[in-house]
Amino acid sequence: MNPSPPLPRERARRQARRLGAACLVLASASAVGLAATPADLAMAAESSALTVAWAGGNGADLQQYQPSRDPSSAYFEEFKDLAVTVSRTRDLVDEAVTVTVTGMPGPSVRLADYYGTPHLMGANFIQAMQCWGDPTDPQFYKNCLYGAWSYGSYNAAARPDVAPNVLIRGGDIGQDTPFRAVTGAEYSSTHSGVLGEETELFQIVGTETTNERSEMVDADGTARFLFEIQSSDAQPYLGCGDQSSATGTRCWLVIVPRGTARSPDSPGCPLITAQDGGAQQNSPVNPDCDYWSNRLVVPLDFRPTGSACPPGSVERLVAGS
Repeated sequence: MNPSPPLPRERARRQARRLGAACLVLASASAVGLAATPADLAMAAESSALTVAWAGGNGADLQQYQPSRDPSSAYFEEFKDLAVTVSRTRDLVDEAVTVTVTGMPGPSVRLADYYGTPHLMGANFIQAMQCWGDPTDPQFYKNCLYGAWSYGSYNAAARPDVAPNVLIRGGDIGQDTPFRAVTGAEYSSTHSGVLGEETELFQIVGTETTNERSEMVDADGTARFLFEIQSSDAQPYLGCGDQSSATGTRCWLVIVPRGTARSPDSPGCPLITAQDGGAQQNSPVNPDCDYWSNRLVVPLDFRPTGSACPPGSVERLVAGS
């Protein structure tokens, strides 16, 4: 006598047991997230907050990533009290973190039009960007995604004869400060006039995809803003969280303060003294300036990105609460 077929509930149990090593693809809320209370999440975020002081004293783990500061430099008096706090620095996904700045000179100085180009800020402001790689590398500036916001309005198809504003990432007209992606490929900050290949920064990023920020400072020397953290899912050119990439799960938030002083060792970054009252001209990642040497570097540790399922494994969608 043949046994009767299993009831639907028993059949489901047997099928679940047969899944064995089958991979489960979960919805965006994990089991841990579903169980966590708002207080748990707030405590987790607070526990990974980091504060970096410009003048030092950050502890060996943080201080090793900061440039050395010269008390005799033109910038020391402006930035000696500067500190930056990032609200969350571990277990990161595509999310916004709060950046709090204290001890800046302020308030920010707005500029008049300069050669017909509107400038919002020229002195006492903050520039923030996300970077990958080794922050002690002399060419670390190449790994920072900065300069893309101005390229979004450049219509390459309609005006192939017009170059993007190279002053945004580069230096003086014609100077190239390329962006180096996590793959090692470099993308020029200038315009060659040859289109159709991804060889220039404005062809791979723009206003819709960049997360760089320029923020004004209040009269009391403080600023507070949200910074959009981007994993490799959102920004593959940085690769943050991709364990198979050159950067892995650690990237960096880099803050470059801009005051009113200029070092005599920066002939490529003049102050616009006549028209705009001492504005700092040029890019924060230009190696011919020394604005870059004033940076504060904050480590960002990401959750691993990409699929948790090995290629070829069985995927089963799960929904519910």
